[in-house]
Amino acid sequence: MDQPASLPLEIVENIIEYVQRKKDTGSCCLLCRELLPRSRKHLFAVITLVSHEDILTLRSHLLRSSHLIQFISHLGILDIEMYFFNTEQG
Repeated sequence: MDQPASLPLEIVENIIEYVQRKKDTGSCCLLCRELLPRSRKHLFAVITLVSHEDILTLRSHLLRSSHLIQFISHLGILDIEMYFFNTEQG
């Protein structure tokens, strides 16, 4: 059985960079097996948590798929209540 043709790495990177600007990186993970590694890299690179629910959701994803941790390069946790409280006072 013949192997399906593989896309050149430059093409894959261009596709991911384009859709990253379009905020559809998650769709690339589902679209094509070749796009999955690069899509995950961009999808999980920067994560900002703004609620307790966000923290629990991320925890759940990482417990099920611990390999995703390697893609996180920046993790931000915002305390929305504290932010609004401080800006109203100041």
